[in-house]
Amino acid sequence: MGGLSGTNRLEVIVLTNVASTRVHRMAGIAILAAFGFVLMNFEVPIIPAFPFLKLDGSDVPVLIGTLLYGPVGGVGVAFLRSLVHFVITGGGAVNLVGDFAAFLASCSLALPVGLAVKKQFSWRRLLAGLGVGVIMLTIVMSVVNYFVLIPVYMAVLNFKLGVSLAQYVVAGVVPFNLIKGVLLAVLTAIIARALGGWIQHNRQNGTKQGN
Repeated sequence: MGGLSGTNRLEVIVLTNVASTRVHRMAGIAILAAFGFVLMNFEVPIIPAFPFLKLDGSDVPVLIGTLLYGPVGGVGVAFLRSLVHFVITGGGAVNLVGDFAAFLASCSLALPVGLAVKKQFSWRRLLAGLGVGVIMLTIVMSVVNYFVLIPVYMAVLNFKLGVSLAQYVVAGVVPFNLIKGVLLAVLTAIIARALGGWIQHNRQNGTKQGN
């Protein structure tokens, strides 16, 4: 009496492993988000005509999180990173718009990667996902800048571009996001290459416990 049958013991072990995997997953997402937040503070302008367009490496942890934990995990890293940045920078409507745009940019780049390698991780799938991600990043941010981001900055901050909005998107936003996307993709591929075995092991464990 009071003992567990073999089946019940197995169920307890499985549930314990699942809970442990979820804790490790949440901890990993939080750590990557923290790295992303730190990297947001190191920015470099890459388009001389528009020096306020600055590149940072905060999407690399998002992409690594996507490879480790899937599309939802990558979105989680991006959301936590942007949320922490919004809170620490003092909030406000302008910061909200900027951080939401950064979140959209991260998702645009990371989701194609996550979907490409969701079923099976391979270098062909990873590179294809990164390529599609760069294109999606450029398209989404062009639309967001044209219809949301710059109009809000113009209305609230009296921001002046010096050129038409369309010219800014074509000459600034498009090349900026193409360069940004390619650089982040190359850096992510290098890191993924170095961590390939660990990523594969983590994905296999996550698949076994999560499915």
